[in-house]
Amino acid sequence: MYGGYDGSATQFAGDGFMPTPTGATGAATGAAGGRGQGRPDSLVPVTVKMLQTAIAASNVDDGLRVNGEEVHNITLLGKIIKASDTATNQVYTLDDGTGTVVVKQWVDADDADASSRKDELVVGKYARVYGHVKQFGSDTSVVAFSVRPVQDHNEVTYHFLEAVYCNSHNAQRADAKPAAGTGTAYAAPSSAPTSAPAVDPGGSCVDQAKAIFEGPDGRRDEGVKIDVVVQQLNGRFTEAQVREAVEHLVNEGHLYSTIDDDHFKSTNL
Repeated sequence: MYGGYDGSATQFAGDGFMPTPTGATGAATGAAGGRGQGRPDSLVPVTVKMLQTAIAASNVDDGLRVNGEEVHNITLLGKIIKASDTATNQVYTLDDGTGTVVVKQWVDADDADASSRKDELVVGKYARVYGHVKQFGSDTSVVAFSVRPVQDHNEVTYHFLEAVYCNSHNAQRADAKPAAGTGTAYAAPSSAPTSAPAVDPGGSCVDQAKAIFEGPDGRRDEGVKIDVVVQQLNGRFTEAQVREAVEHLVNEGHLYSTIDDDHFKSTNL
């Protein structure tokens, strides 16, 4: 369960980070999902305190609301202060300086990289979490579909700035109560195909679509447009089948929407 914030504890000091490598690029490549705010399936950056406030004011089963906006997928970042694992899941307690939260991730036996990531996710290190809040009886925790170690300490600063900016934007939207269908302040150019990723033509629609979202086009901030996926599949699947596959990938936590209903980005990038 959640713990209180100890203002005297310097959680973000000490040896949790290695020095930033020379020539390191962007701070938080995985946190670009702040775009497309106002949609429940968008990826919303939060702090633990924001979660605690939202949980106290919401019925998690009926939908979590952060600053007046319903959210489903969240991303948060903090220092691992406790870690344990079982045959079916790994459990981490993260402290981001505003509070602590329990994060659970189910073990994926088919994930070849899971073991190496687990070795890096140890007490004292920092981790970025992608997931959603679940309530089991009186126990509320974040169920993660991705937990990865933070390699660049600039990502910590970037995450907090993005959380403040995006959630301030949501609070203003809630106060303004815009008419249905009005846009947000976010905007980005539509995706256009560059080089096609390696797609197994014999795979399922879900597998082939996932490969495209994780390919070169998927690295754009806005992700990949569904029309582009249909085009790169060369007529092997209809648009309706692709949209059904995308919906499945969103529900499984592999994708999140960005600037509109047609653009999605992989959580693995």
